[in-house]
Amino acid sequence: MSFNKRSLVFRHLVACSLSCCCLVLFSLKVFGEGGDTDRSTITIGTYGYQPHIKVGAGPLQGRGINYLRKLLESAGYKPIFQVVPRKRLAQYLANGKVDMAFPIYEKELRESKRMSVRPLLFETPGLCFRKENFIPFLSVIDRWKNLDIIYAGGTEIIPFLAKNNASLKPVFGTNIQDRLIKMLASKRADAAYVANVFPMYNVNSRFYKSIACSNFYGHSSPVYIAISDQLDLNVIKSLRQSYIKLPHYAEFELDTFK
Repeated sequence: MSFNKRSLVFRHLVACSLSCCCLVLFSLKVFGEGGDTDRSTITIGTYGYQPHIKVGAGPLQGRGINYLRKLLESAGYKPIFQVVPRKRLAQYLANGKVDMAFPIYEKELRESKRMSVRPLLFETPGLCFRKENFIPFLSVIDRWKNLDIIYAGGTEIIPFLAKNNASLKPVFGTNIQDRLIKMLASKRADAAYVANVFPMYNVNSRFYKSIACSNFYGHSSPVYIAISDQLDLNVIKSLRQSYIKLPHYAEFELDTFK
């Protein structure tokens, strides 16, 4: 092969190499920009969790939604809320199908991370009664150990209650809170166990005038915001920084709804 031919071949190979390099760099830039776009949104798994998360025909509402939106937006991310069946939320988080989840209980965390070691809130279980049969102090076991007590099927009963009452009956179906209260009102049950008293018994509850509830003090459960361990560490860091700067959840509720 002559010198001129070798020179032409060499130039052709160099040109091809440069073209390939440019193509690779361009591809990396395009995919990198696409990745940044994806990282600007964070999917939060949740379910109907009154009064904090209200699921209806329109957009999700409630104190929890407002708080989570503020948390993400202050960290520079756009929240995408995904309603997930309650029993599958922890699994969705563990599998990376959602980036964050609320509410999550300590036993559901598995390999996922807490937003903070400080729970967002606490649930306090209790018993609800017709007002004329109200028992203010549940520490007196003899007052309720023989009562017919109903509860929403699937709800975990605290051991203290399960140990001291043999007449616990699960109730299933839709609009379960309404069904429990109607059964109480019609005297088909003496009391209703609820995993969290606050949504059932507060001045804004539609049940407030017909029932009265007492707490099982000392049996509260911490409730967390959880983060998928598949989320980028820098994203987790920025979210936690935003969480620290926000007011405490209880204070945030007051600021938002007063």
